[in-house]
Amino acid sequence: MYKQIFRNGISMLAIAFFLIGVSACGSGAKKNDATDNKTASADVKKYTNKDGKFAIHFAGEPQVTDKNIPTAVGNIELHMFMYEKSATEVYVVGYSDYPSELMKESNRDSVLNGAKNGVVTNVKAAITEEKKIKIEGNDGLFFKANSDQYYLTYKLFIAGNRLYQIGMMRDGSPVNEDGMKDFFDTFELTK
Repeated sequence: MYKQIFRNGISMLAIAFFLIGVSACGSGAKKNDATDNKTASADVKKYTNKDGKFAIHFAGEPQVTDKNIPTAVGNIELHMFMYEKSATEVYVVGYSDYPSELMKESNRDSVLNGAKNGVVTNVKAAITEEKKIKIEGNDGLFFKANSDQYYLTYKLFIAGNRLYQIGMMRDGSPVNEDGMKDFFDTFELTK
């Protein structure tokens, strides 16, 4: 029963992560039509976060948000880094630390599926592609999903007791494959 409560907490955190990102889509940011569906490689810069122990390339400086999210297993702090490329395209990385004992007792696949389900259920999206992955030896999950409005591409993975969420969201059209590769493939864990 405690494991189910924990999985529900993971789902709630994934929903909060997604909602913050979705609120950015269509928020009125200037739209750059020339680069709307492409990643301008010349503008891409490596972003390193010491506390989060990760680095990734963003096309601009990400907005940093820290939120304390109430879950069934207590308050969990969500750290999110979001770059809004246009009014319809958002790039996000987030992480949350869970109690070590809970992560040791939990099945990693269940945790990853709980996070995935939290994201897709909230926007009534349908999974269009899904596969297990490893990022630097850590169990993960890659998936694409879309609803009537949003197109999502996500990577979730667990390193120790930390859940990482990496996502791209577009409003109205699928995520560009080159842009996805330029973002996701640059993620690395740091010390």
